[in-house]
This record gives sequence, structure tokens and C-alpha cells, in this order.
Amino acid sequence: MLTTARIARSEMGIMNRAEQLRAEINKAMGGNVLQMGNDKRYAVEYMPTGVLPFDILLNGGIPRGRFVTVTGAYSTLKSYLGLMSIAETQRRGGTCALIDTEHAFDPSWATQLGVDTKNLIIWPPLDDDSKQDVTGEEAFDMAEVLVRSKVDLITFDSVAASLPQQEQNKRLSKESVQPGRLAALMSLAMRKLTAPNQKTGILFINQLREQIGVMFGNPEKATGGRALPYYSSIIVNIRTAGWITEASKVFDGDTNHSTKRKIGQLFVGQVQKSKLNTPWTDLYFAYDMRKSQIDMPKFLFAQGVEIGEIERSGNKWSCLGVTAPSKEKFLDLLVSEPDLQEALEEAVRKHHGIPILGNPVTGRKKAVASKASSSSSGARKRTQVRGRAASSSTAAPRKKLSR
Repeated sequence: MLTTARIARSEMGIMNRAEQLRAEINKAMGGNVLQMGNDKRYAVEYMPTGVLPFDILLNGGIPRGRFVTVTGAYSTLKSYLGLMSIAETQRRGGTCALIDTEHAFDPSWATQLGVDTKNLIIWPPLDDDSKQDVTGEEAFDMAEVLVRSKVDLITFDSVAASLPQQEQNKRLSKESVQPGRLAALMSLAMRKLTAPNQKTGILFINQLREQIGVMFGNPEKATGGRALPYYSSIIVNIRTAGWITEASKVFDGDTNHSTKRKIGQLFVGQVQKSKLNTPWTDLYFAYDMRKSQIDMPKFLFAQGVEIGEIERSGNKWSCLGVTAPSKEKFLDLLVSEPDLQEALEEAVRKHHGIPILGNPVTGRKKAVASKASSSSSGARKRTQVRGRAASSSTAAPRKKLSR
């Protein structure tokens, strides 16, 4: 029976043999053609999206050199996520591009979300002299050029709107049903994008369709065949979970009618596939349509209760030494006290093991004075977060090798 020392020596011998073999092959081939698995260049680097719920779902943001697919029905914040990711990457000095196959880019809306449109690369160009419409093949050829140019982030909006060349060359009256054209295009495109990609994060936005005749199970299916799900490191599905309303009066010219006006929408994001963290995790969050943004106070409140940062005693809610007599009063405190909201967000990020945002240069927020924060962190012992150890934030972008 091998002792611990003999096992350690045996493992060391294997490692030395592997390193020796790598050095010999590199010398014979005349270059650094082989590397060891612990090389820091293989560590995964994440680019934050600027939207905390999606940063949690994506394990910290969009990973460089990988593909992320976001699917969902219409009006489920897919394009919103794409523009917010561009804005956050630009704030951190990155170069971004938008493949707008849907021709739905709105500069005013993008500017409202924080996108620097002067430094945003957009394809296709609007050319009045163009002789023909752009095709899916051209879109992916341009994406490959951007990848080889080492653009930091590409938002592809959307896969479903990509037009195969074979469909472009035919009139609808002469068309025959061949639903596999987009799937064939995606299969080739993903191979061409994967080979040269080392540092570009690509966010694919996709749409859902329903399969006719499916009686059991989920009839919904994303467009583009099976190549994109296979090549994607993370797939997130977004669904609506309800509406947020308020009492309102509507005048029809004669009388006032009592109604409920929609002021927000509740969404649930689900990680359906992940090579970087635990899949099949759900996260609920609300979108405030009046402010055109995620309702962060409500989301942080829900997360604070879930991770044990916010405690309830009767009708009183307390967090980091601050107490409110009711839930509504506590939410008002989160809105009126930026330091409290910042400290709670920091605690949520630490719990999920994602970096703390703030200064785009240092990647850290200013320190917030909270003695209760340090004391409460010692009281709560979190050893595992969704199947992985919780880690503290660092100034540099977080890199992981988890699978």
C-alpha cells in the first residue's frame, strides 16, 4: 500500500515528466506550441454586464473567448442586456461591436442606457446605394473579422434574424420549405468563430419558436439548430413571471374608470447550461418601466433576505445596523441611503463570488463605513454558494478555472 509520501513523490514524478516532455517537444518544434494546464492564460476572465442579476447568473459577467446565448420571448430584456453589457465594457475601456441583423438599433435608447455611440462599431452600415440586403453569411464573416481584430465584446442581435444567402436569392412565391438553412449556417459559423477566438466575448441573442404537434413536454425551441447551444459556454433563458401594477383612473370622455396601470414587470432568469458554474439556477428580479431599469432596491432586498444579510423581527427589518419598522420603510431607506444600498450590494456580490463594481480603473467601490458589516460577516458562515465556494472580490478582473 502506497504511503502519503510515496504518492506525493509519484505525482511529482508525473508532473516533472509532463513538464519535461513539454519542454522537449517545444524545443523540437521550435516554439511554445505546448503549455501546461496551470498556465494563467487559461484562466477565465469575465466582463461585467452592468446588470447585477445577470452578473450573478453568468458567474460574474460575459467570459472572454466564449459564447453566451440569451433566449426568451419578446420583451424579455434581451436587447436591454446587450446594450447594458456594451455600456459597461466601454466604461472599462473596452472596444465593443453590435451585429444588428434586426435593424433595431436606436441611438437615443442606447445613449440613455449609457452606451457611447461614438465609439460603438455597428454592422451592417446604412447605405442607400446598397444593391442587395445583407445576409447571415456576411454577418458572421464580419463577426470573424472583429474577433481576429481582438474586439472585447460583440453583441449579436439576433441569431433568428440572420438571413441565409440561399433564402436571399429566392422569391417567396418560388420558395420551397427548407428549415435547415439557418441551422447549417450556424454550424459553419460557430466553427469559424471558435477557431480564432481567444479574448472576445460574444453575446448571442436568440428567439424562441414553438414546434407544431408537440403534445408532451415543452414545445418551445430556439432557432438556429443545435450548433449554437453546443458551442455556448452559458445559456440563459429569460421569462416573464408577472406584472407590477398600481391603481389608476382612466377617463373615456364621459366617466372615470378604475383600472390597474402596469408600471413594472417581474422576470425570472434561468441558467440552462453552464460550463463555468452550476446550471439550472433561477433568479427573480423586477424591471421598473418608469425608470427603464432594473429595480435594484427591491432586488437587493430580496437577495439580502435570502443570504441572511437582512433580518426580520416581527414587523421590523434590520440590516448592517439599520432598522426600519416595515418592509416599505426599509425599501425607502435603500432608495434614500446610497451607502446602505452600496454596502448591501457589496455583501450580495461577495456572497455570490462576483467582483465588486465601481471605479472602471480599479474595479472597486469606495469603502463604506459599516461596523455591522464586519461583525455580521463573521456571524454568517457561507461555505458554499450554489455549489461553489464564496470568494471575496479583488481589484483585478476575476479569473477562474472551475467547471
